Order: sequence, then structure tokens, then C-alpha cells
Amino acid sequence: MTPSSSYLLGPVAKGSSIPSPTDTPPASRAPLLAVYGLQAFGGELNHAGAQLAGQVADQVALASGQPRFVAGVLGPTSRTASISPDVNDPGLRNTSFDELVATYTEATQALLAGGADFILVETIFDTLNAKAALYAIAAVGEAVLLYTSPSPPTRTGSRTQ
Repeated sequence: MTPSSSYLLGPVAKGSSIPSPTDTPPASRAPLLAVYGLQAFGGELNHAGAQLAGQVADQVALASGQPRFVAGVLGPTSRTASISPDVNDPGLRNTSFDELVATYTEATQALLAGGADFILVETIFDTLNAKAALYAIAAVGEAVLLYTSPSPPTRTGSRTQ
């Protein structure tokens, strides 16, 4: 077990069938990695995250005799397709549906190629972003199990409580 995979071991060692998800939501080519000039590595990071989670799942399955599964994560980006980033320009958008679909398609392909057993669409607070993720999964064309975990805004406007 490598130090980088040890954080995945906790939930499965305690009996969870699914290790902590691939933990790669920000690993998409745009826009979060672009802040650091790393957008070209999004696919590689998603692929590696799925492989690492798969190694942990296999180790625990072998030791326990119980199958374990890898959740490939598509999470929020730092951009929203439905809400303007500028209160003075409500029509402004800093991403498009097509850009999000391309980002989520690349991530889905890499996660599945890396060994993810299913795709988890999680904590996306913008329904248009979530729709882009679901559209991308369908566009990949592989039969894949899907789980969604939306994060709707609260009455205070916050995504979480």
C-alpha cells in the first residue's frame, strides 16, 4: 500500500463495498486545473485515480473475500453554466454546456479506462452542469452504472449547510 492510497483504505477496511471515490472531481481539463496550467493532465489524473482506487478495492476484496467497487467521480467544476459570475452582468457565463460536456466526457472516458465500476455525479449545485455530466456519460456510449448526489442550494444560498 502506498502512502497515496492509504486514505482510500479506511472506508473499505471498515466494511464499505466502495472505497472512497476516485477523489478526482477537479481533475478535468477545464477550468480548475487550468488555474495551475495543468489542464492537459485531466485525463491522466482521472485514469490514475481510478487505478489507485481499484488497487485498494482489489486488496481489500482479496483480504476480506467480499467484492469492492470503484466509484469514478464527476464532481463540480469551478464554473457554472446557469449563474453569472458577475452580479452586474446577469447574462454573463464563464463556460458553456458544450465545454462542460467535453470536460465530463474526457473525465468519464479516463475513469472507465482506469477501472471505475460506476460513475458518481456528485455535489454539483448547478443543474445545467449536472445535465452536461449526464449527457457526457451517455455520449461515451458504454453501459455504465450511474449514481447521482446533487447538492441543491439552501435557503441562505449556500450549497451546503
